[in-house]
Amino acid sequence: MKKSLAIASVVLLALYCVAMVVVVLSPLNPRSPKYAGMWLKPGFDYMLRVSEIDCLRRGVNPFDVWHGDVVLKPYIPFSDEGRRAFAASEGFTEEINAYPPWEYAMMMPFAVLPRQLSWFLYLALTLVGVWMIFFAGRSFCSAVSGRRGEVCTIVGAASILLVSIPILHNSQLGNLAFPVLVAAVFMAICLNRGYDALAGVCWAFAMLKPQLGLAFAIPLLMFRKFKTCVVAMAICALLSAIPALMCHTSPVTLTMQGVAGSAHAFIGCGTLPYFICTHLANGTGIVVGLAIGALLCVVMTHSLVVSGLRNWIVLLLPAAITGAVWTYAHCFSFVMGWFFFVVLCSSLVRWPKSRFLWVVALLSAIFMTRIFNFVHFLPAVFPGIVPEFPLSERWHAHISTLNSTGCVLLTVALCVWLSRRAKENCAMAA
Repeated sequence: MKKSLAIASVVLLALYCVAMVVVVLSPLNPRSPKYAGMWLKPGFDYMLRVSEIDCLRRGVNPFDVWHGDVVLKPYIPFSDEGRRAFAASEGFTEEINAYPPWEYAMMMPFAVLPRQLSWFLYLALTLVGVWMIFFAGRSFCSAVSGRRGEVCTIVGAASILLVSIPILHNSQLGNLAFPVLVAAVFMAICLNRGYDALAGVCWAFAMLKPQLGLAFAIPLLMFRKFKTCVVAMAICALLSAIPALMCHTSPVTLTMQGVAGSAHAFIGCGTLPYFICTHLANGTGIVVGLAIGALLCVVMTHSLVVSGLRNWIVLLLPAAITGAVWTYAHCFSFVMGWFFFVVLCSSLVRWPKSRFLWVVALLSAIFMTRIFNFVHFLPAVFPGIVPEFPLSERWHAHISTLNSTGCVLLTVALCVWLSRRAKENCAMAA
């Protein structure tokens, strides 16, 4: 039985990886006009990151190009429709944004390679990451479910496949949310084994997207993992010196400019709750979203702490979901839902008769997998096959609010259930 499940889960995951490669590499996936109709063409978000480093290699601060203070062909500011229309007529072909300087240093090895070769390498590493978190999830499930561990092999695969659309969308764009997930999973493993300094290295890599990685500060500080925090901050500070030297700018200035460049994630992609914040001024919406998200993360993490739970896969769950919800209304950041699904699936294996868990599983298949985002994703992947469903911005906001609110409520419910179950087990043991 155990061997059959192991084979089934590996085959299932292999088929999914094949599907991911086909979707990501094929000409069906629309991207930069420069690569139209080509196989092995870089994803849009990946192109942004590489373009930023290209500017640095030419001694130009990417923020200045993104902000419009410097005109540098072939780059145009990201999300600026007016400039984009003008630039297209002038032969500009690549968009650019601004990110924190340590991200430039971490992505620099990819940027020195030819575009398509570096994109292939990035995709290959993504596939390796999928398998790595599969085995991490399988190990966690086996440890939680005890004698039912033979079932957890298939559960480990399911915990990834249940967030398949976010992973597909993430890989399609070349977004950095998936490397953040892999780094966060390894951070949890290191913390479970007492390697606090190595966990700090992992957290530094999770700060590739500070919109997602910063939320992990809450559980780390609550457990006084100061060594982890210091190591992560030191690595980010040291790496920031490299791009600062390349464009002759202070690392502090580059960091502040990167924060400004990343702020569009909160403004344009939505903060929690998305619909409310779209009706507030940009600055107010960001503050409201961050305040609500931080408060929810603290409350959920505290409920797990007081219950005596000490597995970091579980303890990082509130921060992982909060970071995704308060930052993005779109589905690609919800690869962070891996934490939710691996905890939920392992709990289902241990307590298969829990009606509560089965209800949460059913609802999570709707909200956590961002099923309502199919209307955006599938027509882009299969143009001419899947019809487009034109929706107004108001309906986009409603859908995003529904997804984000559902994810938060499910995470709160799961954390409360886990904390109560842990307290009951402690009482029985006493």
